[in-house]
Amino acid sequence: MPRAAPTGHPSPRLGAGSADEYLDDLHVLDATDGAMTWRRLLRGASASWPQRRAFHTATAIDSRAFLVFGGATAPPKRPRRRSRASSGAAADEGNPVSYLNDVWQFRGEDQAWVCVESRGEPPPARGAHAAALVSAPPRLLVHGGCGEGGAVLDDLWLLAVRPRRGRWAERDCGAAHD
Repeated sequence: MPRAAPTGHPSPRLGAGSADEYLDDLHVLDATDGAMTWRRLLRGASASWPQRRAFHTATAIDSRAFLVFGGATAPPKRPRRRSRASSGAAADEGNPVSYLNDVWQFRGEDQAWVCVESRGEPPPARGAHAAALVSAPPRLLVHGGCGEGGAVLDDLWLLAVRPRRGRWAERDCGAAHD
């Protein structure tokens, strides 16, 4: 059974990608008995599943569940515009990325994804941010990252985590110190 847990227990990994491709696969690293074995979890035909992404965070809630927040994804494919550089070679202007601010929970006991419904104003969509769990009761802390239009974010958000739902609140980071 997959678990998001410290070393010695199977640990899942979702997605990632490269400049050309974003992934939505889920792999479990089973490190029991000193052997390191990866195995891919397959989704059921009707199962919910987070969209393809990279630059997201995956934060363990306990030994059987973890949260995925945000990240970047490629927008739907559209024809790429080509322009002529001064040398006459075609220069590809490419497709920009889109940032996400959704929250998904993976439950190891039934190997299912659940989209976490949240109340309160959510943080701006972002990727390449930091996240950590503050326990008792579980709260997800999200800080910084990159947002739409290349914005560098330095905000701090807290999500009170309850089964299948949560509540967002922005927190004051205080004044910067020299």
